[in-house]
Amino acid sequence: MFHFAAATVNRAITSPGEFFKCFSPFQATDFPDAKLYGVLIALPYKETAYEDFQYDIFWQGGSIFLAPQTFDVSSSTILELLDIDMTLNGNPATIETFEEISFLAVTLPVGGIPAGTKCVAIFDDGIEGGGGVTDHGALTGLADNDHPQYQLAIEKNNAGGYAALDENGLIADNRLPASIARDTEVAAAVTAHEAASNPHPQYLTPAEGDVLYAPIGSGGGSHGVYTPDATPVVPSALDDNFNTGALDVKWTEYQAAFHTLAVNNSHLRLTMASQSSDGINGIFQPIPSGDWIAITKLRHLSPFKAYISAGLMLLEDAVNNPNTSDLMIFQDGRWDQPAADSHLISLARFSDYTTFLSAPFADLVIEKSQMMYQRIDKVGTNYTFYYSYDGIYWFTYGTLAASAFFTPQQIGLFVANTLTAKTAVVMFDYFRLYPAGTTEFGGEI
Repeated sequence: MFHFAAATVNRAITSPGEFFKCFSPFQATDFPDAKLYGVLIALPYKETAYEDFQYDIFWQGGSIFLAPQTFDVSSSTILELLDIDMTLNGNPATIETFEEISFLAVTLPVGGIPAGTKCVAIFDDGIEGGGGVTDHGALTGLADNDHPQYQLAIEKNNAGGYAALDENGLIADNRLPASIARDTEVAAAVTAHEAASNPHPQYLTPAEGDVLYAPIGSGGGSHGVYTPDATPVVPSALDDNFNTGALDVKWTEYQAAFHTLAVNNSHLRLTMASQSSDGINGIFQPIPSGDWIAITKLRHLSPFKAYISAGLMLLEDAVNNPNTSDLMIFQDGRWDQPAADSHLISLARFSDYTTFLSAPFADLVIEKSQMMYQRIDKVGTNYTFYYSYDGIYWFTYGTLAASAFFTPQQIGLFVANTLTAKTAVVMFDYFRLYPAGTTEFGGEI
């Protein structure tokens, strides 16, 4: 095995003839077959002053000095002295065993040896490795079973958890622990699992998931992502997606002489020429008793011009008094106040379909948009009016008690067009009536 012997210069050696004794070998009797392989000389730092200097390294064997060897250190601060040719009296000399070497010395002829210089000798003690102790108990202080957490070779048997393989390279059933299922048991369990109609009752079945996670905004699930335009899972009898190609019989046209309508491509289209005076017309149907929430989506209203409006309307009794019934219209419209072509939300009461009576609230200027959602919530005798740009987040416009206007018996959709010299076109995507207390319309602001 290889060993290293090292020495360090503690003070600078500058006097001529001084040398640095960097290696004193072990006694020859300790390692009679040891051989010196090489020497490393390392300066503590490299400076320009040392680049051109040379080291003289010499050996002494017995009382004989070998001829010094000179090594150039101009390119490195480390000298590798392996395979050095040494001469004795002009002839090659070989030094192999330590009994032939008394010391190794280094000198720097010019400039001295700086403090901190290291000399490391590398030698082989002549002892071959790889033949270590194989009997654990033969080591001092250890026993044959000094690691009881490990299994001994003699314990490698069936009782110790080792099972011999059969001719197919498998462990026989009779050698497996009872806690491990056999192939036949696993096959039977898989077959029973596949045959069960609901093997995992803790999970939802597809049918249960369809109900629970139906798009909310539909009156259906309570855990889904809210989709305002989704068709309700349990629709109201008053709902209409306007996708049948004709107006459903549950609707009654109101003042049909002043407009035309079409039902196609999943929307209701109302077209109305400009009138010389106010005129409300559209469609309506009866309101059920109790509380409710009504919603419609206006997808298009054109032209963008003052005195054209559309939206939800409440009627006192248009069935028995079609020309004299009071009206309350929730207008999404364009007016010339406070600025030209302003987009407004307003509420207007009419004593009949042509006669404006009052405005319960001030007109509200909103952002211009071609799409608008309207909503009316009835709770008791109170009616609250909302608007939304996306059907999720709703803005409250105002609340009226029925005593402040009338008790409506019908609800519907209207269009109005006065003194514009243009033809008004409005499209409604749907009308829906939800149970009171429905909360899937997003947050109120």
